[in-house]
Amino acid sequence: MNDPVGYAVDVLGVTPTPDQAAIAPAILQPPYRVLVKSGHNVGKTYLAAWLVNWWYDTRDPGVVITTAPTRRDVADLLWTEVRLQRQRAAVRLSMNFAGPAAPEMRIGPDHYAKGYTAAAGESFQGRHRARMLFVFDEAEGVDGIYWQTAGTMFQPTGEHGFFAILNPTTTTSQSFQEERAVGPDGERKWRVFAVSSLTHPNVAVGLANADRSRKGSPLLSLPVPGAVTVEQVTAWMGDWFERVSAGNQTPADVEFPPGSGAWWRPGPLGEARVLGRRPSAGTYGVWSEQLWASVLAPNPTLVWAPGDLPEIGCDVARFGDDWTETHSRWGPVSLDHEAVNGWDEVRVAARLKEIAAALAARATSTRPRTAAAIDPKTIRIKVDDTGVGGGVVSILRADGYAVFPVNSSETANEAVKYQKVRHELWFSTVERAKAGLLSLADLNARKPYLVAKLEAQALAPLWWPDSAGRRCVEPKDETKRKLGRSPDGMDALNLAYYDARTPGTASWVDTGGRRNWRDRT
Repeated sequence: MNDPVGYAVDVLGVTPTPDQAAIAPAILQPPYRVLVKSGHNVGKTYLAAWLVNWWYDTRDPGVVITTAPTRRDVADLLWTEVRLQRQRAAVRLSMNFAGPAAPEMRIGPDHYAKGYTAAAGESFQGRHRARMLFVFDEAEGVDGIYWQTAGTMFQPTGEHGFFAILNPTTTTSQSFQEERAVGPDGERKWRVFAVSSLTHPNVAVGLANADRSRKGSPLLSLPVPGAVTVEQVTAWMGDWFERVSAGNQTPADVEFPPGSGAWWRPGPLGEARVLGRRPSAGTYGVWSEQLWASVLAPNPTLVWAPGDLPEIGCDVARFGDDWTETHSRWGPVSLDHEAVNGWDEVRVAARLKEIAAALAARATSTRPRTAAAIDPKTIRIKVDDTGVGGGVVSILRADGYAVFPVNSSETANEAVKYQKVRHELWFSTVERAKAGLLSLADLNARKPYLVAKLEAQALAPLWWPDSAGRRCVEPKDETKRKLGRSPDGMDALNLAYYDARTPGTASWVDTGGRRNWRDRT
């Protein structure tokens, strides 16, 4: 009952790939939700059908609900695979299908499996049963209403399971938001796997056969007939990747064949359809998954330069469901992040003074005992001056704090590159990250739930060039529509890392071999 891999071997008579064998049991472990980002031809529909059959055969009562974007996805792909697995099984399985091509098996009202077409508006709402499994195939194209409906029925107690599998082609889908969702306990709602076509057993055998062929040795049989081959991968590399000279590779590049010294840089199709990861280029995402992962990786070489002081960014909530968020950093290292809702300007200003005092005390503690204490009023506080942020600026300025109003609608400092300050805010942070001069590692270790929310906000917005070739970030309302909330957290982070004093005052410095970012006065 609780051994899907054993079911595949003993009942279906197949040997799962290593990736499949690692993924299937995860549906039985907290959070009981599994999301798989997959390359082409690695057996994702086979895995989904296998889980449908396993749940149906091992749980009575038990219900399986599947959905996919189109009728073809449901009936011709997933449910055809369900039928084939049962027909070819090593042991005789019941064939309780509702019709010769119907995407449904049924024994009774509390024991059935049924497929629904998302695009047709078919509803599975209200089907609350014990031992339910939800399977979303081609989940990148499943609308948010189906995720929400399944979410209201799903119980994360271990009696239910939720499995979604997809090619991760965009950062605008509901599956993208789900991938980064955080529950009320601060933990990720989904266990996420990425399955690359390059790691499939057929590819390893194909590479081995190329060597065996050169030596005149007998060729090995492919372990998974009909799945991806090394010939397909080679063609994809030529179409969707570009060759990178040795020494110029980045963390996002791949070496293929492994150990060959040949490095390849994926385009957006290569990332999504071969590597099983969301595109970082060509689709105009401001951030990429790989770049975000790089700022979460521990990097002890990142330190603040001597004489640098911590800085604060604050995005003040305008109304309703928006959040006032603050982000503090010291040089290239993020120190803390806070989010509150419903605070007025006076309370926000008071909290910023408290944060400035704490940061000043921290900076003082690193100085010689004979050195003067850092005055909290010298800690730079950058506040979004549009809307109600102006009130916070006025209070802090009246009390003598080093507050810097930032109007995101004004012309950018680097007007040749960006149209507005808002666009510059986003990309100046990205450029720091690309240069390896931004770290969220410590913050992520202490507040992973907040960093997970920042990640969702960072990867949501798109950009495009205007007629002058300047980079423009999509309107904030569009990002808010995707997220279901305003990206206030990233706005605060961007402010914290923004040079708000004068145009062109950022410079690189090197202190003892450690990389730093220093603002030039």
